[in-house]
Amino acid sequence: MRFVNSVPGFNPQVVAPSVTPQAMVPTQTPREFFQHSLDNYTPMLALLFGLSTGNSRRDLRKIAGRDYQSHQSVYLAIAVAHDVLLRCSTGYPLHFQYVLHELLESQQVSNQFRDVLSAMRLSLGRIHQIREGATLASPGPWFKHQLN
Repeated sequence: MRFVNSVPGFNPQVVAPSVTPQAMVPTQTPREFFQHSLDNYTPMLALLFGLSTGNSRRDLRKIAGRDYQSHQSVYLAIAVAHDVLLRCSTGYPLHFQYVLHELLESQQVSNQFRDVLSAMRLSLGRIHQIREGATLASPGPWFKHQLN
């Protein structure tokens, strides 16, 4: 299911150039993810930044500076949204999904929690193993059970 393709002109101009090829998606620390989003300012990231902040340009001094944590937090949220939205049009996880997966692996979290994050495409997980026909619109029995 790729909703982006239903919007003429949106995919070739914004989404396609914003997606990192699967072979080039490394596992990163949260700091590396943040730096990657600064170094790789894609059309989708620029669009989300403008929509979110009302600014057409990033102030890298504030975003990368130690004294402006609110700017860093906003930019990080936009970078996360970027990867989550692009994940809807790729067949594979992107940078943020690997970052969150690594963080979850280092913590004692339940499978239910992992499954919900996976179903929302926030992290890697069993969503890739759902049997044929089970979608979020018509979830399999394991997913219905997890949400209750």
